[in-house]
Amino acid sequence: MLQAANVSVDLGNRQVLTGISVRLPSDSLVGLVGPNGSGKTTMIRCLTGLLAPKIGQVVLNGKPISEHSRQSVAQTISYLPQKAAPAWPISVQNLVALGRLPFGATNLEKEALSDIVQSAIAAVDLSEIPERSVTSLSGGELARALLARALAVDAPIMIADEPIAGIDPYHQLQVMDLLAAQAKEGRIEMEGTAEAALTKEVLAAAYGVTAHIGHLDGEPIVVASKRLK
Repeated sequence: MLQAANVSVDLGNRQVLTGISVRLPSDSLVGLVGPNGSGKTTMIRCLTGLLAPKIGQVVLNGKPISEHSRQSVAQTISYLPQKAAPAWPISVQNLVALGRLPFGATNLEKEALSDIVQSAIAAVDLSEIPERSVTSLSGGELARALLARALAVDAPIMIADEPIAGIDPYHQLQVMDLLAAQAKEGRIEMEGTAEAALTKEVLAAAYGVTAHIGHLDGEPIVVASKRLK
């Protein structure tokens, strides 16, 4: 169980979050929705323990996250940040194997061949290029490789910040299906958008737009028609 209680955060002279409380139950897929600059990434960083709030606290499994060791947090929460970019030309499978570091993995070459790493690579449809250098990947391929690294942690909680940004439509749907399946297995997922939360009221309040919501082939379609401001 992961929750935040009355969290407030200041960055520089700007108050980014004020009195935010949220409870994220197990077996759920949760979407964090809001316009650019509204503090979504800041909230995610608080939930992962990477940023300490000015007021309030984040609680992980009944104990303040600040009281957990960093290794314990890394084993419990898998985090996929925005715009992560490898700085050296390691292979796809070695990049994914980095997800096993919280569990004491020391030999990436050996770990890369493990079932858990290979399963993560297959889950994001990169099994044909496991030995390719990550610096030669397209933006969409790299995004999927980084998601595979997060999956390889096999943590009970995954927090992903805009995991489908820069991915082609086919793989966007694949990633969303994958995250939903992970949630059903008992993981918590948080990502940049969530169709279930995109109601007319939410869109009006969060984005200041009038939206029309329909369905095509059984799937929801959202079209923003005009700005309210």
